[in-house]
Amino acid sequence: MFVSSYSTYINTSNPDRITKSQTDSKKSEIKSFQSVLTKSTPLHAYNSKNIPIDYISNYKSFNNQQKLQDQVKSKDEVKFKKISDIKNAKVAYTDNSKMFSLLKVPEISLNQTPQINKNLPQNIQDLKENNLRYKMVNTYMSNDRYYQITA
Repeated sequence: MFVSSYSTYINTSNPDRITKSQTDSKKSEIKSFQSVLTKSTPLHAYNSKNIPIDYISNYKSFNNQQKLQDQVKSKDEVKFKKISDIKNAKVAYTDNSKMFSLLKVPEISLNQTPQINKNLPQNIQDLKENNLRYKMVNTYMSNDRYYQITA
């Protein structure tokens, strides 16, 4: 493949070339790195209750500020909190460590399914009505369970 012009690959035009005089003038304009380091920029804490728009970048500073505010809290508050936690743990332990009564008679769980009648009716109409009633009751119970779960 023959390339007729290199201008598409390499910029050879005169205005784009950097001359030695241009680089010397730019070096004098640039301040030394040490002078930039001596300047101290004040850090401003985020005091607003609203979440900032750039919350991802400000999350770390916001989290650090919250930790500092937690450290400022009085030690009495922390001590009171620890005491209340210990009391709550003691109450929970005593509630759960009670022995179940061995004399208590076990109860049969509630059965919600309708029982089949032992005496089947002689009339076919009554039999169909019973079957339809069982279907309706089962449908109602399944719908009720569904609404209890989704509510």
